[in-house]
Amino acid sequence: PVSGNCFAVEVKSDKGRLSEAQKDWLYWRDNCGIPTFVWRPKDDWETIVEVVKKLATGVRDEQTKTLH
Repeated sequence: PVSGNCFAVEVKSDKGRLSEAQKDWLYWRDNCGIPTFVWRPKDDWETIVEVVKKLATGVRDEQTKTLH
């Protein structure tokens, strides 16, 4: 089912850096109340899948707070 929930993700390499445009993009969405994340290959992907599932169903908790 479609929930209408939204979140923003930038996926970077382990050593990749955010450009100024990417930082701005994440900043503005975060300030609008849209959870924003930067995820990398070294991150715990099982946890990321849990976060996505929660966000998709509208759950907001400590785990789904903005991470960047």
